[in-house]
Amino acid sequence: WYLVQLSLMLVELSGVFLSILNPTGLTLMNPVMRPLLFIVMSRRVRDSWAMLFRILPSFMDIVALGTMTVFLFAVVGTVMFEGTEEGNKFFPTIWEGTLSLHILLTTANYPDVMMPAYSQHRPYFLFFMTFLLFVMYFIMNLVLATIYNNYQHQAQKLFTRKKEKSEAATTVAFHLLDVRKSDQIEIPIF
Repeated sequence: WYLVQLSLMLVELSGVFLSILNPTGLTLMNPVMRPLLFIVMSRRVRDSWAMLFRILPSFMDIVALGTMTVFLFAVVGTVMFEGTEEGNKFFPTIWEGTLSLHILLTTANYPDVMMPAYSQHRPYFLFFMTFLLFVMYFIMNLVLATIYNNYQHQAQKLFTRKKEKSEAATTVAFHLLDVRKSDQIEIPIF
């Protein structure tokens, strides 16, 4: 890790010198290198990132389920709103419908995405309500619970591994200090 740290610091310093020599020029990769440098310099942050990458495969099936659900609702929305103002604005294609529903999942466009359909025919609200209830309150909670459980499992494994290493190191240190092999360490030796 020291070589990676050194090379990242050299790239960062060279970018700083280049920006000092030519202030109007490009700053190269400095904004990208700073977070990488932070990750490489801190063991705890590195361990957290490593744990994140270890748990990624375990919840990808739930993320795929959520993506397929959004896609299915986009297909239904594209067919249901075809030829309406809602269909022209938010569901002209399946992919744009998927994007609109994905943004709706964050509630960034919440009332706006359904207002044309709602003003035309009020029961269209049921489509959006069903989507929000199912995806936000079921699928997203399932994703969060899966991530939390897998993170807890990985953290427990990491804690157990560190505890075993600490106990092994303590045992080795004890045996090095127990020169008479009496399973005791005398105070003058200690």
